[in-house]
Amino acid sequence: MIRLAAENDLPRICEIAKAAWTKIFDHLEAAYGKELYNTVNPDCRNSKTPWVHKFFTEHPDWLYVAERNGKVVGFIAFTMNFNTMTGTISNNAVDPACGEKGVGQEMYQAVLERFKKSGLKAAMVTTGSDPAHAPARRAYERAGFKLKTEQVFYIMDLQAEK
Repeated sequence: MIRLAAENDLPRICEIAKAAWTKIFDHLEAAYGKELYNTVNPDCRNSKTPWVHKFFTEHPDWLYVAERNGKVVGFIAFTMNFNTMTGTISNNAVDPACGEKGVGQEMYQAVLERFKKSGLKAAMVTTGSDPAHAPARRAYERAGFKLKTEQVFYIMDLQAEK
């Protein structure tokens, strides 16, 4: 079942986010080196909790959860811009320990349906191009996202020896 998130879901959403982003943060730390990573992303491993709480406070109607047998197993945040008539899927994840296939697709379809019912004309999602984000890219393509543009994110270690 996909439903609007409730305030009492927030601790579980934060647990899922922390577990889901572990591989991404590990990959980035390995790619940048520990010192540069900690400079560029201080405390990022704990960054999802304040983000979830702030987002829910500002937009409680733009945060859904996936529930199975009375337990939250996934979440999806989104925004709707009625000036540009676009919807954007934001942070989302399924509990890596859930073991059930299709939860992410069910969440994407619920949000895309909400976008359509709201009269929006386009849906967007952004994800990383690194190996840790490969499952997310595949999931978005399965959900129907076809057009893509790529960006490059550069980092310079100003303390590195030349």
